[in-house]
Amino acid sequence: MKGLPAGEERLKQFQQKAREIKDLSAIAATWDQYIPEDNYVGMEDMPQQHHELKRMFIFGAAASSFCCFDEQKEELRKHALSPPTGYEVFAAKYDELISEFPGADQSTTKFESRGNDIESCLEEEWDMVKTKYNPNVAIRHLNIQFYLQKLFLTISSEVHQKFRRKNLYRLLLSKLEAVTFENPQERISLVTFNYDTILDHFVTEANGVPLNSMESYVDYRNNNLLLFKPHGSCNWGWRIPREYSEQLNGASFAQYLWEEKVEPWKLYFEILGDIDDMIDINSWGPEQFNDEFHRGRYTIAKSKLEVIPKGRETDFFPALLIPYRDKDEVLMPYEHVETLKHAIDRIEELYLIGWKGNERLFNKKLERARNLKRLIIVNPEAKEVEKRIVNCLPKGVKPEIIHVHDFEEFVLNRMDELLKIERN
Repeated sequence: MKGLPAGEERLKQFQQKAREIKDLSAIAATWDQYIPEDNYVGMEDMPQQHHELKRMFIFGAAASSFCCFDEQKEELRKHALSPPTGYEVFAAKYDELISEFPGADQSTTKFESRGNDIESCLEEEWDMVKTKYNPNVAIRHLNIQFYLQKLFLTISSEVHQKFRRKNLYRLLLSKLEAVTFENPQERISLVTFNYDTILDHFVTEANGVPLNSMESYVDYRNNNLLLFKPHGSCNWGWRIPREYSEQLNGASFAQYLWEEKVEPWKLYFEILGDIDDMIDINSWGPEQFNDEFHRGRYTIAKSKLEVIPKGRETDFFPALLIPYRDKDEVLMPYEHVETLKHAIDRIEELYLIGWKGNERLFNKKLERARNLKRLIIVNPEAKEVEKRIVNCLPKGVKPEIIHVHDFEEFVLNRMDELLKIERN
């Protein structure tokens, strides 16, 4: 522990990578006592046996991009604010929004030169941050998070207002309501890797309870539909302390961070709070479990995440993962993570809708799906998805596998049969 640099210099050395600390000595220098916890559970008690968790639905980008049926399907795809697929997140049709965020704007030329393989480009840049620490790249990536937040908030609002009449999410959830009505003890898990709140909006409608707190997303006691967002959400964030928000003088927080060239270590461990506030001492064990080589680390305190009230976005730093190709983090409170793990332990039916199945960290969790009996893959490239997922399942687990071409075909023509829903 001796010889550690003090104060700001210590933070710079150990916290430049933003959300993680992998050196135990950095923590030991801050806390007098340290006990690593291998089995942290973020809930007082998990769902009991009388709660059935046998069905799980996982949604990828294509689900939101093609979330309407009949004529509205084509109308949505042609709309200026249609939900993007992975390659479209920085498309020219969003230039008006992109121009508000210099870091996002600067990145578009490189994306275009690489065929808009955004995940690959950003991952290469993040590797540069981790190995050589280029502060300009880190600052630009912070700015990109604000762009993503505004883009998906704007898109979500547009879809809620103009594309709800023939919305596949809405219809799917109404069918799931029929399932839970027949069996009130059933809890259905919905997992979305999308930043938008299109699904959130209709979950609120179906549950009859607003998702206005982090706890409400996984409130299995009162809600039949549980919603998990491993990559974060455009309406989640860390609150900016009042003393900083009062210093902005009319500027947005995004503008302030950009103009002041604020680096991640300063944002997370000075502006949003100090190291005692912003590092979760319980994160070492869960992160060690998630890591491919079982390496522990401390991460930013996700327990401090809040659902951002509508119109209060400027009071928060957005909590969503930059779209790297190999995402090695889950941006949910550990209460959500543990509830999700518990659900995976018990699922019998897994529905993959518009999801490529290429999330290494999530796929690792499927090693727990020992009770899986049926796998339904809703994707035009279902065979490729099947190869990825089957290799992740526990040894000896061989579910029945069903392919469905797309989201519209599934909800309109196959869902009732597969879930044994009686048509009225």
